[in-house]
Amino acid sequence: GVLFVGRLEVEKGIHVLLRAARALPSVLFRIAGQGAYEVQLRRQAAALPNVSFLGPLSPSEVRQAMRQARIIVVPSIWHDVAPLVALEAFASGRPVVASAVGGLPELVREGETGRLVPPNDAEALAAAIADLHAAPARAAEMGRAARRYVERRHDPERHYRALLAIYAAAQAGGPPPDLAGLLAD
Repeated sequence: GVLFVGRLEVEKGIHVLLRAARALPSVLFRIAGQGAYEVQLRRQAAALPNVSFLGPLSPSEVRQAMRQARIIVVPSIWHDVAPLVALEAFASGRPVVASAVGGLPELVREGETGRLVPPNDAEALAAAIADLHAAPARAAEMGRAARRYVERRHDPERHYRALLAIYAAAQAGGPPPDLAGLLAD
């Protein structure tokens, strides 16, 4: 199925996700989180038997829900800089279908670690979800690529080495180190 994890607020684009869910009645959608928009979202989803609300989840429950999902969706309609949920999905070995807005295009590599769609476009979101849902082997391969990406790019040891290089350069009074090289794939 498809999983959304996050605050239930307008800017997160869950209303767009619900429109996509309406177009995909055979796909199960689970929404985890809470927020000011929750009552309205639940009302919008009342006629959608393929949508369920999980409420707020603990970090371990989020990891479990991600492992049970085939696709994690981040349908933001605002400029999220670097949504943690995308990295959590990658760490869980799941592909992400996300809006091509804010920092998401820098995280989600189209066709490699997930799919990017225009923000606020329920038809494109539904099409991307349907494509991955219909191709479980492709979704699993994207999930493996996502896991490799997060292991390479967000490894704590690599970040620690880069931070030490910055401090060493500052202490020596030299130019800052080439962080792109230190943090590159």
